[in-house]
Amino acid sequence: MILGISPKFDEATIHSFDWFLDLVDQLREEKWYLLLGEEATRRNVERALKKLEVDMVVFYDHGTEEGLVAQDGHEYCLDKKNLHLVAGKVIYTLACLAGKDYGVEAYNKYDCVFWGYKEEFGFTIGDDEELFKECANYGLIYKLKNKCSWKEAYEKTREKFNEAIKKAKSIWSKMWLRHDRDALVVYSKDMPPPKPKCPLRRIAIRLFGRVGRKISRRFVLGVLLQWLGVGLCVHDFIKECQKISNPYTVHGFWWGTGFIIVGFFMLTWEHVKWLRISNK
Repeated sequence: MILGISPKFDEATIHSFDWFLDLVDQLREEKWYLLLGEEATRRNVERALKKLEVDMVVFYDHGTEEGLVAQDGHEYCLDKKNLHLVAGKVIYTLACLAGKDYGVEAYNKYDCVFWGYKEEFGFTIGDDEELFKECANYGLIYKLKNKCSWKEAYEKTREKFNEAIKKAKSIWSKMWLRHDRDALVVYSKDMPPPKPKCPLRRIAIRLFGRVGRKISRRFVLGVLLQWLGVGLCVHDFIKECQKISNPYTVHGFWWGTGFIIVGFFMLTWEHVKWLRISNK
């Protein structure tokens, strides 16, 4: 089942809403569950993901690096806090910026396939608007009708953008189509996100494979603090046993205990936060 989400509350979403309806019409043979306009809220989206057997989420509206914006723009219907609800699913979006950070985390930590844009998605209205709609919808239509890989759908969509650039009448349309084409990203097994710039992250990926992409900095720092604390405690214990310690210096034992406690909270933070939220 495809969960289709399309808010409608400002000038931009009026257009994307119409594009979305055209997409649904072209893929009417698929099984859809639609949350449109006022129904496109975080509560409704989370309820649908929990109760329905959803394989794919299709979202048309505003986006940010943090997630996908719900109706009226006051909250996210999907963001990093509820990514676990779409674990292992396909997320196909027409949304600005969501491919820059949200999509990477969806792929790295929750094994999602993500289709979207790492920069703003711009378009013009008038004679050339149809070209933008065709390009935005083309990837999913091509993928589902041809049963191909996401990489092939991505390459065909870039070709579609190139065709649209040639057809566009306005110079501004040509500029925005080039921009949108270059902002398009797909994160899947055959097209993973670019390697991270952080050398420690690259080492983690080399050591642990794809799991290395999921290890957070907080977790690594927590482990280091735990082991540093244990080392200091053991070292100070040995010194005390040998009666070499200076009573006027700060005991390593207390530093070690402090590191262990801080490291423990860092390692369990997500679980503690989850427990606190669920008890509200």
